Amino acid sequence: MNRQEILDLISTLSDINFDVCTEKVNQVSVIEYLKENNNDKEVFTALIKYDVDLLSFASNELKDDTQLMHSAVLEWGKDALSYGSERIKDDELIVIDAIKYKLESSSHILIEASERIRNNYEIVRFAMTACHDPETYDEFQFASNELKNDKNFIKDLLIIFSQSFKYPSFLKFISPDLKNNKEFVYELMTINPSSEKYLK
Repeated sequence: MNRQEILDLISTLSDINFDVCTEKVNQVSVIEYLKENNNDKEVFTALIKYDVDLLSFASNELKDDTQLMHSAVLEWGKDALSYGSERIKDDELIVIDAIKYKLESSSHILIEASERIRNNYEIVRFAMTACHDPETYDEFQFASNELKNDKNFIKDLLIIFSQSFKYPSFLKFISPDLKNNKEFVYELMTINPSSEKYLK
């Protein structure tokens, strides 16, 4: 396929069943075009609406394009963020929108985020509290070591989570030093007695 044929194909997709669209954008001739024209922003922007994995054929320049990657994250969340450049994974707005993508379940967005983002108090807290799935506790495992050793941050999280969930399992991911700090463990148990089982 040449570029015009690709654009003609794209123009027909909006009226077709999504699964059929996915098949069409993954046909060999389309893939070959993307491989040979991996910096065609217009084509990639249109096609990744139907299959995020087409980003695997995009150039490093496109994977670092804020507009394209933000659009992809709004469509696909973490799956799109995983293809982004290091700069994209360090973009607070894009990471926050990736977290917002599906609030009904935890999706471990932070595993794809930069170290700076994973050390951001507000973003880590948002990632852990954005949905009502108890599995959001596990998002804390991807926080920076600094936050895993931050007493005030951990106590704040425990207070927040204890209001909704009885068992604060995120505590299993705090630093070993804090788990061995008897005074701090006592403080946590005072906030939520169920903390003890996750601090051993």
